[in-house]
Amino acid sequence: MPNDSHLETLSNLAASLGIHDRLSAAAAIAATLTPLARLQAGLAGPSPLFLLEDATTERDGEEIASALALAACHRGAVWAMPGRSLAARLTQAALRGSECVALSYLPSSGDSVQTICAALTNETWSGRIEGTIESFEGPLVPLWLAVTRSRDPSHPDLARRTLRIVCDGDLEHPSAAELGAAHRAARALLLAWEDAGRPTQDGLRAFGGFEGWSATVRQALVWAGAVDPVDACTWRGES
Repeated sequence: MPNDSHLETLSNLAASLGIHDRLSAAAAIAATLTPLARLQAGLAGPSPLFLLEDATTERDGEEIASALALAACHRGAVWAMPGRSLAARLTQAALRGSECVALSYLPSSGDSVQTICAALTNETWSGRIEGTIESFEGPLVPLWLAVTRSRDPSHPDLARRTLRIVCDGDLEHPSAAELGAAHRAARALLLAWEDAGRPTQDGLRAFGGFEGWSATVRQALVWAGAVDPVDACTWRGES
């Protein structure tokens, strides 16, 4: 049987970040589990984008994203702004082996949409190293976060790959100790799921392109008693 205390600790972190809706909290917890699942649960393949929506201010959204990155990775996110420099910034992130990349907003059109989709759907990234004539190709499989204060619909190619996290409460600025406790709870939740024989939950709808993520992070979280985080994907077209 799952240990309810692990899920409770992670849910408390979500609440301290102003995330109170059960579905949004499940998506936020899934974000926290994602980098750890690569380290200890054999997660391979791409992972979805987690979109922090309706933060009171842009600064709040960035602080919430930074807190999730710290809880998941014990280090901050690499920030990237969609636009002409996005590909170069992602190349830098790949060179550094970054565990978390955060987008300062989510574009609804333009070349940045295709750049982000390419990064989300592949395990490797290739690009020119900024300021040089050299090119780079290597792994880029971070935790993907983005921030928005808009409820405008995303581009369909992004929407189908995005889990929305609605920040509908006050930000309480969790302490370093609380972030550390959430990190340990995430590790313990994944370990408990593995010790239980990696049980699978039937009846989860397909989430095309993220089969490896669904088989680890999603299965572990639903087993622990959370609602299915994929229901936070508002896209209802073909997977």
